Amino acid sequence: MLNVLVVDDEPKHRQGLSRMLKNLRPEYHIFNARDGAEALERMETHPIDLVFTDIQMPIMDGLEFVERLTRRGGSESVVILSAYSDFAYAQRALQLGASDYLLKPVEAQKVTSLLQKA
Repeated sequence: MLNVLVVDDEPKHRQGLSRMLKNLRPEYHIFNARDGAEALERMETHPIDLVFTDIQMPIMDGLEFVERLTRRGGSESVVILSAYSDFAYAQRALQLGASDYLLKPVEAQKVTSLLQKA
């Protein structure tokens, strides 16, 4: 059983992905955060195995969040979500240790494939 954290400042996207994950893997524990700072707080109280994070968020964006995860040496897998297909974002995310980069809207088939890897 995995603990999954969904980080997105847009409630519709955060709740939609959380519902999709719960439908695909009912046994997983799904946690939510509105930005990178809140996500780090969640991770202090809950061990997280897999993170889905948006890039553009207020307070702490997804790239800064991933950079902090990398610096602290966590073992969680990170998937970046973005509405932007800008190669520079994807490249930076992968340099920081993200395992994948998905474009919004996220398709259930792609999420299923990622969950099988996890």
